[in-house]
Amino acid sequence: MKMDIKKTAIRVSHDIDDVLATVPLVIGNKPLTDELFEHLVDLLVQSTIVGFAREWDEGALTDDQYVEAMATFAHECHQIGLITGT
Repeated sequence: MKMDIKKTAIRVSHDIDDVLATVPLVIGNKPLTDELFEHLVDLLVQSTIVGFAREWDEGALTDDQYVEAMATFAHECHQIGLITGT
C-alpha cells in the first residue's frame, strides 16, 4: 500500500499546529503538558520522515540517498532516545 505523501504531510502539519495551539492552554497542568510535548516530538519525527518521502517521490533524492537519509535519521533518533530497538 502506497502512502499518500501529500495528504500525510498536510495531516501532520495540521496536527503540529493543533498541538502548538493547545500547549499554552495547559501550561499549568504538567502531565498534560508533558503528553502534548511527547506528541509534538512524535509529529516532528513523522514530519521529517514524510519530508524524506516527498523528496524521494519528487526525484530530489535517489533511492540510495533516501535509504541513507532514513537510516541516518533513525540512528540519530535512536542515539538520543526517541526510538528504541536494535
